[in-house]
Amino acid sequence: MKKAKPQELLVALERARNTAKRFRSHTDVERIEATIAKVRAAEQDDAAMDALRDEVDKQTDQVVLMALEALGQAPKAAIIDGQVKARADELRRSGVRAPVGQAENEVAKQHGFRNGAALNKWLRRNRLPERFLSG
Repeated sequence: MKKAKPQELLVALERARNTAKRFRSHTDVERIEATIAKVRAAEQDDAAMDALRDEVDKQTDQVVLMALEALGQAPKAAIIDGQVKARADELRRSGVRAPVGQAENEVAKQHGFRNGAALNKWLRRNRLPERFLSG
C-alpha cells in the first residue's frame, strides 16, 4: 500500500470540497472540512495518515458519484422539459384552455409520474443551472 502524503490528501479533499460546494451539498462540505482538519492534525503521524487515506478516498468517491448522478439527470430533465414545451405549443395552437397544465399531465403519464404537478416538482429538482451545462 502506498504511503499517504498529507499534501496529496489535502489536494484531493480541496477538489472534493469545491465540487460539493458547486453542487450545494452542505453536508458533504462539512464532512470534508472536518476531514481536512484531521489530516492537518495528523500530518506527522504516518499510521494516522494511512488510516485517514481510506476516509479521504471514500469521501472523494461519494462526491464524484453525487456529481455524476446530478449531471446524468440533466439530459433526461431537458428532454422531458422539451416534450412539455412542444406539446403545450401544439395545444395552444389548437385553442385548448390551460395548454401547459394539460401538456404537463400528458407527458407525466408517459414518463410514469402521477400527474403534472409531480412531474413539475421532479423537473425543478433535476434541472441544472446553465452554468453547469455550458462548461
